[in-house]
Amino acid sequence: MVLPMGRITAKEKLLSAAEALMLADGYSRTTVESVCEDAGVTKGSLYHHFKTKEDLGIAVLDGWISRNAEILQNGPHQAVTDPTQAALVYLQHVADSAPDLWRSGCFVGSLSMDIAGASDRMQKSVETIFRGFVKEHTDLFQPVVEKSKLENVPSAEELAEWFLSSIEGSIVLAKAYRQIDPITRAVESFRRYLEILIGEPTTGREN
Repeated sequence: MVLPMGRITAKEKLLSAAEALMLADGYSRTTVESVCEDAGVTKGSLYHHFKTKEDLGIAVLDGWISRNAEILQNGPHQAVTDPTQAALVYLQHVADSAPDLWRSGCFVGSLSMDIAGASDRMQKSVETIFRGFVKEHTDLFQPVVEKSKLENVPSAEELAEWFLSSIEGSIVLAKAYRQIDPITRAVESFRRYLEILIGEPTTGREN
């Protein structure tokens, strides 16, 4: 988590420490004590800002999603008027942004594996995020499906779920290999598949 310049508040220190620990060790193995120690604040300060560890985890999740959503949304695809080309340019933007988005892993994916059956509230938050991602990308990929002349083309929703699965799987490989390349390759491969669907090979970049 990148903290803003200037005075860093105790709450910001707690969120930064919690995010780093939860990404590295998992939610369940991250303790309130370890967060306070890494943040350099007291437990009293933590409980002043967050009633429970779960509240802290939700706040970290919300912040992580907000930062990544801003990166994804503010790309060159916003200036592309053709919807199919916009989808391709967006995917290239995702590939280019992979280091900023997922160098330390995916916080949502980590939570989904770590809290299964343990916290209904957090599980619901993760489910909502994933479903929202699929819905947004279903809308993005719909023009590609409609333009394709091929037979047995996946639905836009299937493409969105495939894209999400590709990202999450490649993040696991990236962590195992300790390099970002698997994520970039996965996104670029998905983009090339969409190029095949519409029959208009392109770099996915604006000239």
